Amino acid sequence: MNVYLRSLALVERKREGKKVKGAEQFWIGAVILVLIGLCIAAVHTGHWDTVPAIVLGGVTCIISYAAYRFSREKVRLDLFEKRWAIYEKTLDFCSLVEREGTLKRTTENAEIIQKATEAAHASFRGIGWHQTRALFGPDIHRLFDELNREYTWLLSHSRPPAGEKARLDWANREHDALIFIGKAARDLPEAFRPYMYFGDIKSMKN
Repeated sequence: MNVYLRSLALVERKREGKKVKGAEQFWIGAVILVLIGLCIAAVHTGHWDTVPAIVLGGVTCIISYAAYRFSREKVRLDLFEKRWAIYEKTLDFCSLVEREGTLKRTTENAEIIQKATEAAHASFRGIGWHQTRALFGPDIHRLFDELNREYTWLLSHSRPPAGEKARLDWANREHDALIFIGKAARDLPEAFRPYMYFGDIKSMKN
């Protein structure tokens, strides 16, 4: 799924890159034509002294635009990397819990449960919760609140209760929690896709 989402992001980036490249070529060409026209007009009117200023102004404009493009791409890439880190940790948590079928720590699974706990605190709990609030919108907030609810239940109900009916209710509730976490893992790529968009920064959710 990691490869799937990265592939989607790269496809979007290439698609948007072609559009942006075409638009850039058009406007750069237009600027060059305007500069040439201004230089020719200056020569014909005998204002030779203005030609260097015209050329310098044009070069400055092009350099400024290149700097703007670089800074915008850097902001976009930084945002993608921060969001990608949250996505990976969320997927790690879901995959580990789905594989183990529990958050109860034993001698055999202690290392795996520790990794799942760390992944939870790096995505939808602890510091991860605060980062998520800054990097994503209400849809991901709701998903993470639901994941946190299931995580908390599994953690606080790791042992079955006494009594047949209580044990049956517990088993059903545990099954529902594990099913939700497993489904969340499969739904993550599409849920995160709007936030991993490589196109125009204005089109990417924030």
